[in-house]
Amino acid sequence: MHRAQIYLIDLDERYLTPLEHKLAQVVQDKADINVITDREFLTRYFSVPRNIDLLIISEDLLDNTFARHEISYIFVLTEQESTQVETSGNLTINHLYKYTSMKEIFLKISSAISELIFTGDEQRQRTKVITVYSPIGGIGKTTISFALCNELSKLNQNVLYVGTDGTQSFGYFYDNDTYLAIEKQMINKYEYISEAAKPFIIHENFDIMPPFFRVLSSLGICEEQYIFLIRSMKQSGSYDFIVVDTDCAFTKEKSSMLASSDYVLFVCGQDMLSIHKLDCLLSSIDCSDSSKFIFVCNKYIPSEKNTNLRSYRHKTSEFISYNEKLCGANLSALRNSKTFEKLAFLFV
Repeated sequence: MHRAQIYLIDLDERYLTPLEHKLAQVVQDKADINVITDREFLTRYFSVPRNIDLLIISEDLLDNTFARHEISYIFVLTEQESTQVETSGNLTINHLYKYTSMKEIFLKISSAISELIFTGDEQRQRTKVITVYSPIGGIGKTTISFALCNELSKLNQNVLYVGTDGTQSFGYFYDNDTYLAIEKQMINKYEYISEAAKPFIIHENFDIMPPFFRVLSSLGICEEQYIFLIRSMKQSGSYDFIVVDTDCAFTKEKSSMLASSDYVLFVCGQDMLSIHKLDCLLSSIDCSDSSKFIFVCNKYIPSEKNTNLRSYRHKTSEFISYNEKLCGANLSALRNSKTFEKLAFLFV
């Protein structure tokens, strides 16, 4: 069984000792508690990527280099009283007043410990985020995203679809008028955002996080808030897969979204313009991890020139044949189509 990895980091060893003892009593043999009190060792130790379930660290020791690590929960010990929750890169950071009582500190981190140690720990480890992205407009990202959800559900996987497109127009694909009404919780990064979202989730053969009624920019919601929501849904351990449907823009936040995903599914075409746009993007990002970054060619027509074969920046794993009947198709049509049958096997 997975043992949670807990890190306590502060230069004051005497301060960490009672916290370490209290944690040891609570988690017992279900977690490894790692204590770091030396700055030079801290730098050397985190010079390579680490998987961290719970990080409690002094604010003067936290910097942007921690964004490269996979961290489920992070609490920063502050010198001034604060209950702030902030985002730095792909990290969601909770503030803890360093000199409050031990009881108060444990009250603040109790939900994280409970999630890590006592409920659904195996399921939580299994949840994978697949982000579907393409720099090419109209290539079929949303169709691919819904089709992937559908095919994964056929393999008895519990799946959630999350659409992050600014216009929130993906409601066309299914017959339900439910809209999401958690804009305030998303903007304020409410700690229990996954619980707030659950009453709105649409249940088909897979789950759908419904769209907002208005475009995201009018609500003050951007990709940063969606990163927070997706991370919370993943940590809830309710799903095997979360499929994230994105728009074409490549922003700093989009880069963070791709980095924090378990898989990134790039959708491309076979024409020269599509491959040129994709190659321009790939010249700026590292997609060398072929187990994480997967490429599919959509709307493929065998009789036409396939520029995919000439690109040296990526290798296409699957060619999805063009099907005129699926142009503008809804979820019902996708369920009855065999066009996307092989898609789910790229991840299962």
